[in-house]
Amino acid sequence: MVLQIPAIRNFLMCASFKNVAFFGSALICLPLALAQTQKANIQPITSALNARNYEQAVQLSREALKQQPNNAQLWTLQAIAFAGKGDKESALRDFQRSLKIAPDYIAALAGTSQILYANGDAKAIPLLEHLVKLRPEDPTGHAMLA
Repeated sequence: MVLQIPAIRNFLMCASFKNVAFFGSALICLPLALAQTQKANIQPITSALNARNYEQAVQLSREALKQQPNNAQLWTLQAIAFAGKGDKESALRDFQRSLKIAPDYIAALAGTSQILYANGDAKAIPLLEHLVKLRPEDPTGHAMLA
């Protein structure tokens, strides 16, 4: 599956509004997380996320991660589930874990930068710069860095 620029733009647009509920922007991140092609049975996890059953998504992600602990997509899906539950600390930890496995993974970059940006953390800047480097045509990333 090819990542579509509008999906990234929509995520970054949500990230730029601090008053947007995080779980909403986390769901926008979901299509980006699904774009990574790895052999993992993610359908039950994505179904739980789409149903906003975040606790079930966390449980399913944990089980899948026992089998595939180096799967960046699974870590990102688990991070989205934690974000949906309002647990930004766990979400940030899992997005960062995903980035250690796959540093160019757009969904994890977007999720991590969104949390840091919402917290006013300057650590968002290098992540946004990296995101813009990967997607130079995205004006929202440029705007967030301005």
